[in-house]
Amino acid sequence: MQHGAWIVVAVLASGCRDKPTGDGPAAAPVVARVAQDAVLEDLAALREQIEAQDRDGQLGPAVANAERLVAELRARKLTGDRRFALALELLGRLLFHAGRWKEAEPTIDEALAMPIAKTDRELRSMLLFDQGSIYSGQRRNDEAIAVMQESLALTEELHGKDSFDAANTGEVLAAVYDYAGRYAEAEVLFRRSIAVHEKDSDARPVDLGRALANLALNLEYQERDDDALVIYRRALPLLEQAKGSDATGLAEAQAGLARILHRKPGKLKESEAAFRQALATRRAALGDEHPSVAMDYHNLAIVLEDQRKLDDALAACESSEEMRRKLLAPDHPHRLNTEGTCERLRKIVRLRRRR
Repeated sequence: MQHGAWIVVAVLASGCRDKPTGDGPAAAPVVARVAQDAVLEDLAALREQIEAQDRDGQLGPAVANAERLVAELRARKLTGDRRFALALELLGRLLFHAGRWKEAEPTIDEALAMPIAKTDRELRSMLLFDQGSIYSGQRRNDEAIAVMQESLALTEELHGKDSFDAANTGEVLAAVYDYAGRYAEAEVLFRRSIAVHEKDSDARPVDLGRALANLALNLEYQERDDDALVIYRRALPLLEQAKGSDATGLAEAQAGLARILHRKPGKLKESEAAFRQALATRRAALGDEHPSVAMDYHNLAIVLEDQRKLDDALAACESSEEMRRKLLAPDHPHRLNTEGTCERLRKIVRLRRRR
């Protein structure tokens, strides 16, 4: 994920006059300038606290403080420069991580509508990255691809094709290509991201692990399960120390392993255990109500049904259904899939109870 630096603009006091001289505007009193500096320092400290909370996995407090940061800037009418755009970017990104996509989208849109977002290429690249991630989560693939391609082009211009930032942006674009069925293009970008992480001695193991897990999912889509299984098993140890939103990468690898085991004969119990592990990891990282948690409940329901644990399967499915009805649009394919699965399970359970 790309992060923007929190810029504190210090206003230097160079003296104070009782009256303005010449035709220029009156200089602000020194006391007012000092007070303004103190406000900016407090807001910068709040931003640092939010970033630390996000790194430590305290997503709820981080979102609440990001909302407070934006509200403070609005109240003080500090809404016209890069500071405010970066605060909106931070809030939108955290809302997305928290699964609050309906709130994340207008937040990022507001930042993109600011004049500075049209001229500051670094800022625009970040905001397009966030917007593409939000579109991708809603499976608005064509929109996501367009903005992620622009973000990637800007990032490559600014940092180079083989940079860490370009690798991360390319990885998200690759994930959207996967959703759109463009698997070969996605695989190229995933492998490029992995190569960048492997060459960078300062790269975090969790970033390499996440890229590997994404490649493994791509190989799953291409029905190359044996290759994917090798990659998932390589990714898992790298992801075990992940915290906060990074822990979702660990959950993805655990769920991927579970899916492959589900497709192998005689591995249903192992698959169930891996799905339960993924669900526990995701709930610890994201809370009990999130689109990805709903996905884990849905997958768990399927493997439980295949073991004829029908009551447990229905309970898991209805947990997913309740979340997806709350969090996803009525025509979202994941919501429709879960609703259909739950209705089928309800009919089976009712028939069994009548006998």
